Order: sequence, then structure tokens, then C-alpha cells
Amino acid sequence: MMRSSRMGKALAVFTIGFLVQGCGIQGGTSVSSGQTGTLPPVPHSPNPHTFLQDNLNHKTATLAMDADYNNENGGFDFDGYSFGELTIRMPENYTVTVNFTNDGNMPHSVGLVKAGAENPTGPIIKGAAIPQAVAGLPPGSTATFSFRTPSHPAHYELACLVPGHIAVGMYVNFDVISGPKPSMVVGKP
Repeated sequence: MMRSSRMGKALAVFTIGFLVQGCGIQGGTSVSSGQTGTLPPVPHSPNPHTFLQDNLNHKTATLAMDADYNNENGGFDFDGYSFGELTIRMPENYTVTVNFTNDGNMPHSVGLVKAGAENPTGPIIKGAAIPQAVAGLPPGSTATFSFRTPSHPAHYELACLVPGHIAVGMYVNFDVISGPKPSMVVGKP
């Protein structure tokens, strides 16, 4: 139900983003997409594993989250993925550091939110967002934040909290799992 109302708003917000970006959408450089499991690769998206580093002994992981990485979805993407086309799977009780870069030409942000949230104003876990996530960071800016995953499986999204951006698909899935190792899976769940 929440997804359909997101889609209802998507056309208006996407049109605004389209106009802001100079009345045209250009595709970025295409890199062959690696994958985990049997899900098909997303066209024009990079290997997601280049954005994840983990240390199993210390139960830590570092994610690189680049907004408007390759201008997919009109620039409303993280690392070339949008509308939940990427699922990040992180074990319980892991410390996750997110290095965020805004490569776009408008403010963007990232924060961990409840799956399906339409207009979140903050993260679902304390500290799991960039500062001023609703206002976003200006183009060319970077920010880093860290948080600990819960001690139980859960489904969240890493999303842009700038108003209207989540409605046009600027989110990826973030699942807390009971498994031993972080991973990324390309494709819709």
C-alpha cells in the first residue's frame, strides 16, 4: 500500500528532477554487474561489491554510498541502484560505517529508515543518517556516520531523506540477517 502511493508521487517528483537536470537524462559509464545468487544484473549498474568492505573478526563493515553515482534514474540513485534494486545484507550486531558522497547536482542524503516509509524525517536507529538528512548535503559534499545493527533480523531501507526523493526511488534495501557475513544482492526481492 505504501509503495503504490510512492509511485503515485514519483511522476511529479521525477519530472521536477528531470527539469532540474537540464531537460535530459544521460546514462553513465556502464560497468558489468557482478551478482550474488541467481538474480539478474541491473542494466548500467556497477559491481555492488566495490562498495562494501568488511572485517569478519571485528564485526565491522564499511559502505560507500554515492548519490547520483552514474546518473541512473535521473540521478536519484545510490551507487547506480534505485527502487530497491540492491539489497545490502548485514549480520546482527555489526558496526556499520557509511561513507556518503553527493555526486549529484542537487542536495541528497542517506539514512536508515523503516522499509516503505514515505516521508521519513530521521533514521530508525539513532545515528544511522548523515547530519541534516532532510535538508541534504550540497553537491560535491561528503559525510560519514556509523551505527550498530540490531540483535535480531529486520528489513530497512537506506534512503535519501530529502523530501520527494524516496518517492522517485532513491532507496536500496538493507536487511539485518542472522548469517555470519555481509553481502550485496542485485535485483528486486
